[in-house]
Amino acid sequence: GNAAFGDLALRYNTTGTNNTAFGSKALEFNTTTHYNVALGSNAGAGVITASDISHNSLVGYRAGYAFLTGANNNILIGYQAGAAITTGASNLLIGYNIDASSDTGSNQLSLGNLIFGTGINGTGTTVSTGNIGIGSYAPGARLNIVGRGTTTLKTFEIDNSLYAPKVTVLDNGNVGIGSSAPRAKLE
Repeated sequence: GNAAFGDLALRYNTTGTNNTAFGSKALEFNTTTHYNVALGSNAGAGVITASDISHNSLVGYRAGYAFLTGANNNILIGYQAGAAITTGASNLLIGYNIDASSDTGSNQLSLGNLIFGTGINGTGTTVSTGNIGIGSYAPGARLNIVGRGTTTLKTFEIDNSLYAPKVTVLDNGNVGIGSSAPRAKLE
């Protein structure tokens, strides 16, 4: 039930089933893994001692390269996406050369190392229990937006007009309604 296309793809597979490896060395050292899809040169290729890894989708050069036992249900898309993840499970990483905030953590989200999530654990139609961060890899609230640390930087802005923002929140705590540079706590 395996499909391999590419030099050394699924080379050492012994009892692994229902894997798809497309690209040079894709899933090369995987021996007993199941239901994985690896597209790209060296995608999932570094797994040497792991067993029973399953249900991963790896797209891009070296995506999911360092998996160990327990790295299940990951979706990694991009050049070296999640290449350092070892035992982390149910992670979603999309972008060029990015990793999760913890190589052993589970239920993590990273979109281009800008939007991060924790507790991404919902299945079917169940809503996940975690938090989303913009500029924060460890969001402490349902939505956590972190600016760059200057008092004039806009931390958050809602803008649906061509002329002025509707709501602006600066790093210093000033809130502007109809003002993009509030000079007081509320303007």
